[in-house]
Amino acid sequence: MQLSKEYVVDLANAFIYRSQTDYAIQLYLKARKLMKGYYSFCYELAEIYNGQKEYEKMMEEYIGMVEFNSANLEDVQNTLQTLLSEDVDLKKSTALKVVLLKKIQQNPDETFYSEMLLWYSTQMKDFETALVQAKSLDKRKAEMGKRVFSLARLAASNAYYDVAISAYNYIIEKGADNYYFINSKMEILDVKYLKVTSTTTSTKQDIINLENDYKSALNELGKSSASLSMMKNLAHIQAFYLDKSADAITLLNEALEIKTAEPIALAECKIELADILLMTGEVWDATLLYSQVDKAFKNEPIGSMAKFKNAELSYYIGEFEWAKAQLDVLKASTSKLIANDAMALSLLISDNIDPDSTYEGLRMYSKADLYVFRNKTDSAIIMLDSLLQKFSYHPLNDEVYFKKAEIYAQKGLYDSAVVYYQKVFTDYSYDILADDATFKLAVMYEEVYKDSKKAMDLYDKLMTNYPGSTYVVEARKRYRALRGDV
Repeated sequence: MQLSKEYVVDLANAFIYRSQTDYAIQLYLKARKLMKGYYSFCYELAEIYNGQKEYEKMMEEYIGMVEFNSANLEDVQNTLQTLLSEDVDLKKSTALKVVLLKKIQQNPDETFYSEMLLWYSTQMKDFETALVQAKSLDKRKAEMGKRVFSLARLAASNAYYDVAISAYNYIIEKGADNYYFINSKMEILDVKYLKVTSTTTSTKQDIINLENDYKSALNELGKSSASLSMMKNLAHIQAFYLDKSADAITLLNEALEIKTAEPIALAECKIELADILLMTGEVWDATLLYSQVDKAFKNEPIGSMAKFKNAELSYYIGEFEWAKAQLDVLKASTSKLIANDAMALSLLISDNIDPDSTYEGLRMYSKADLYVFRNKTDSAIIMLDSLLQKFSYHPLNDEVYFKKAEIYAQKGLYDSAVVYYQKVFTDYSYDILADDATFKLAVMYEEVYKDSKKAMDLYDKLMTNYPGSTYVVEARKRYRALRGDV
């Protein structure tokens, strides 16, 4: 009798039904030898090993499916993606990494296993390992930086800025003749800008270096519609990080004279200019520019952004009723981010009227907020402390402590930030900012203090005490990564 795949599977299923799984495994392995080249039974064996929690054997079978037929790659990756996403204890992902590393050692000339390790590393957001593999593959396959360039963008989009910068530098070092050279030169500036503006790890020298990089790029490319984004970002760095507001204003006024630029790009520059004018105290000039963008781009995200910033300006200067009226309109914005920000600020205003129906406490808090916007953080701390001294039991107090924690974190005074984050989730555990404080402190312990245990305890606390928090998904990812050390 000629052996068929269907017969083998039916017989194996009969063994499994009778809880004789070992016989099913032996049958599949024997049939694989007899039907060599026709069918591998890798998928069936992988499912059995999964049920037995024999994860390394399972992963060997899934890799074997691709070894048997490279056309199975996409199906295998889809299956592995599902398994990894459900891998709470990280045993399956660890098994896959072990199998791939073993295969690479056993088959050093075969690039498939390195490609799979690269794929796996990006799935696990282990971009450092991914970059090592991407560089290795680039050299072995003479890819001229294509794979590394894609990884740089992926790492940047996931906020792994140092990895992205390293990847772009790898391509830049290949020289100006490389196809990805110009894009890498431009995009590395964007990543460095994001690192400066969204993290607290950049030094003053890093920021000065970035300013010089922007100036060099603008000298090389010229000030044109193509370099408008660079001009805007350079102005932001100069005004908000280097105390060069006058230079920034001059640069943005030059940008606004580039009439060939896209209207939205010019509007972005106008908003940046308004932000800087607000920072320097030119409130009415700032509100005029915000209003111009709002009027020119009605019902578009950038118009909503300008309207929000105008409402925020009104909040800063104590015009709370007007600010709230504008914010309530924006709560219906098509931009979810703007709608959420508008709702949060509107609630801050409505929830914090003083007992005597005035806004005295909120007025002090909004002034502190404006000081923060203007990078006058010492003045902000003084104002917040005055508020606490004047209003011992004001409903704003959790906001005040949270704001102090944020300021200290921004200044790199992490020990002080820890004190106030802890105060928020300890003394105000049922208020709206408790989950924010818990998450922020967990990230600080993970990234600043490198205390994995403390970070894991806080991530666990967040997931347990605040299951509805918007931070739960990210907290779970970080918790799993720390526990598995993958």
